[in-house]
Amino acid sequence: MGRVKIPLSHVDERKKVVEYVNNDRRYAIEASIVRIMKGKKVLGHEQLVSECVKQLSGMFKPDVKAIKTRIEELIARDYLERDKMNPNMFRISRAIFEIILERDYWEVLRVRFLYSAKNSVSRILQ
Repeated sequence: MGRVKIPLSHVDERKKVVEYVNNDRRYAIEASIVRIMKGKKVLGHEQLVSECVKQLSGMFKPDVKAIKTRIEELIARDYLERDKMNPNMFRISRAIFEIILERDYWEVLRVRFLYSAKNSVSRILQ
């Protein structure tokens, strides 16, 4: 019985697809962590991991090790920080929190402006 030879182009394509999927999953995990922390502000490691798994379960089953790696990467990039008293607790970093508050502030101003402009136009048209 002879050996089956797999062309190298198929192997290369498979590696590229796996790399592409893993890269997408990294972004999905990071986005999930940031969404969770934006809402909770402070959360323990186990709770963060379980919330992340729950959020991503519709897309794929995330590996706990991958989530931990993404948490560490977000800490390195100053999105998250560890609690000084309890290293198993994470909080959204102050700089990111201020950016979120600033965006929310400008969004509130934008909505108020649009609402008042709509009311002004409707009064003029009456």
